[in-house]
Amino acid sequence: MIDDVLIYGAGGMGRELAAHLRQRGLTPRCFIDRRAAQGMEVDGIAVLDAAQAALRHAGSSVTVLVGMHSFAHAVADMLVELRAAGFTQVLSLWDYCTAYHWAPLNGYWLQPGLRRGEHAGPMAQARALLADAFSEQVFDQQCRLRFEGDYLGLQRPDPAGQYDPDDLPALVEPLRLIDCGAFDGDTLRALARRHRLAEVIALEPDPHNYARLQATLQQLGVGKALRVGAASFDGVLHFSAGQGGASHVDSAGEMAIDVVTIDQLCSAFRPNFIKMDIEGAEHDALDGAVQTIRRDRPRLALSAYHRPDDLWTLLLKVEAWQLGYQFYLRSHGNNGFDTVLYAVPSPAH
Repeated sequence: MIDDVLIYGAGGMGRELAAHLRQRGLTPRCFIDRRAAQGMEVDGIAVLDAAQAALRHAGSSVTVLVGMHSFAHAVADMLVELRAAGFTQVLSLWDYCTAYHWAPLNGYWLQPGLRRGEHAGPMAQARALLADAFSEQVFDQQCRLRFEGDYLGLQRPDPAGQYDPDDLPALVEPLRLIDCGAFDGDTLRALARRHRLAEVIALEPDPHNYARLQATLQQLGVGKALRVGAASFDGVLHFSAGQGGASHVDSAGEMAIDVVTIDQLCSAFRPNFIKMDIEGAEHDALDGAVQTIRRDRPRLALSAYHRPDDLWTLLLKVEAWQLGYQFYLRSHGNNGFDTVLYAVPSPAH
């Protein structure tokens, strides 16, 4: 039973964790944060750097909870750092969520009660379809992370190669791209540095992101931006905006957005590359793209970490269409974030 706590990380996730602990009647002694300054407090809780916190609390019975869950900083490094500082009881957010059956608002695959045995069959089917040993390694590591909280077993990610890894078969030039979840055009800028963009349709429903996306397309001099989301139907959905790259479809969202099918968009457009990073809506968007994918067999780059089973169910969905794709997995962010499934059309098909 945890009854004396420090939280590593005073950002959004750390604050959400602190609020949850307070609901349980437990106020953390302090936050540990590298940005700590003299006298700093967050939500009424003192913020100390690791050295100060260790001086006051290391060697005692306190538990340090790592309140961080993002692509930016490796949890494995934090676990090692805290234990080296003298803290003997250190738990990751996965450990806490599993023990106390709690999930943060944007937990993605971080869900309590996920059992390997319930998914063993589909997982084995998906793994057997991976095209190289490196993909199998990524798959195994990401599964251990989801089911066992094994952060220390993750290899360092390749952030620079997201959506265009050097070790995959070359993209077909020039690119005719559908970018679902285009954010501010970051993917387009990266692709334009390496490839010729012939045609681009970029979808981004968040108003702030959309304005920045338009500016990117003007700079690139190619493509058009649509302030819509991709779905399995043409209509309207609720949406949580203002979260940067994490803005997402949400039944409790404060704004309504238009959504369209890729099939409707592509009646006169022949894409050779479709990228989707749409915060867990990838399955639904694929259902609205079946005709286009069957007709054109574009390369697919699908984010496979937003939901616990995306790692294998997205692959099995595409494989069920029997279009002759080869499948690769690569991880481009820390802690399981930015793990992408690449479906590359086989030239022999």
